[in-house]
Amino acid sequence: MGRKDARIPKSELRKIAVESINELADLSSTAGDQNLARRYNEMIDLIAERMDITLPQDIKRKFCKKCFTPYDSSSRLRLKKGIAVIRCAKCGDVRRIPYGAGKQAIR
Repeated sequence: MGRKDARIPKSELRKIAVESINELADLSSTAGDQNLARRYNEMIDLIAERMDITLPQDIKRKFCKKCFTPYDSSSRLRLKKGIAVIRCAKCGDVRRIPYGAGKQAIR
């Protein structure tokens, strides 16, 4: 007797992963505790990495890539010549994001 293949199709797994990422992003933005929000962001990154999913820009830009701490009012934001420079308040990591009309020239 052979066993039936009980695997879930990859497309279904991707849908579940995207739903989980969106739910965790909502939880992360509403979490009052910084450590809890950081853990949610770690889980978002882990799920996206395992399922080979590119995170949407709005989720990707909510937290530090290095320490997963959400950007808040204590993070430093500077605008320079079409580039937004964000410095994490916890680890000091810098992220540069193009914005405005000069966006095409930078890419």
